[in-house]
Amino acid sequence: MKPSKKLYSTLALMVGMSLSVVSNAHADNAQNEISAQQPQMPQVLIEAQEKGYFTIIDSTPVEEYPDLRAVLTRTANGQFNLYWVNEKQNYVNVGALIQGDGINIANKYTEKLKPSIGEAFKEIHNGGLILGNDVTTNDDGVMYVFVEPHCGYCKRLERNLEPYIEKGLNVRYIPLSWMSPNTPDIIATIAKSDDKVEAMSQALRSQLKITTTSDQQIMAGLNKNSSIMRAVGLTGTPGVVYKNESGKYTLTGGLDGKNLENLANYLMKQDKIAKVETQ
Repeated sequence: MKPSKKLYSTLALMVGMSLSVVSNAHADNAQNEISAQQPQMPQVLIEAQEKGYFTIIDSTPVEEYPDLRAVLTRTANGQFNLYWVNEKQNYVNVGALIQGDGINIANKYTEKLKPSIGEAFKEIHNGGLILGNDVTTNDDGVMYVFVEPHCGYCKRLERNLEPYIEKGLNVRYIPLSWMSPNTPDIIATIAKSDDKVEAMSQALRSQLKITTTSDQQIMAGLNKNSSIMRAVGLTGTPGVVYKNESGKYTLTGGLDGKNLENLANYLMKQDKIAKVETQ
């Protein structure tokens, strides 16, 4: 029986549910086109990729369950979905995989299989628009925040960040524009401010007085930022990028509570080390 269009749509869009899909065959030729390093994939995944529902990024054996293989895909708009392939029983599940102790190991394998955003993100220094008070190519200990001034979640993240910024957290904003016609003018005003971090804070509190209009340079920077946003797989704001303990760029969404506290303290420590080393 040939998989239906509805099935492909379900495979591409259903996340966080346990959906079983039976596949009775494997596609050797299509598999070779994906990657010589990947094992055979169920035909239903191969054909879904061929029809443009997603791109298969990578796969890996699941340590906790020897019969399973985790397969990561990405849709055209940058959304990552994780599929579980049972190679012995020949079926596919999508979404969460919760163990008896309540831990969802889908997050672990999603992060493991995500491609590095390093090369794509470094392009921010090649024509991108960065707003901050200490903007250099050295970004050890720096928190980059993709932000749209009218974004409600961005406003909440800013409130959570304020006490850490006061303590010295080095925040650099990567502005985006799509929610309001006046966003480019807000960005232009911030770009001309002496204290860009404070100006962004005012903008996110809806307290910034717009004093200038955007120009070609601002618009070019915003377009570059949008391109980088898509390249790193970010589908909404806010998005936070930083270098982890291994020196690799890491992308996450808005943070709060203990997660934000731990990251802010780590980055402030790394920032101090970086500044001492450059003296």
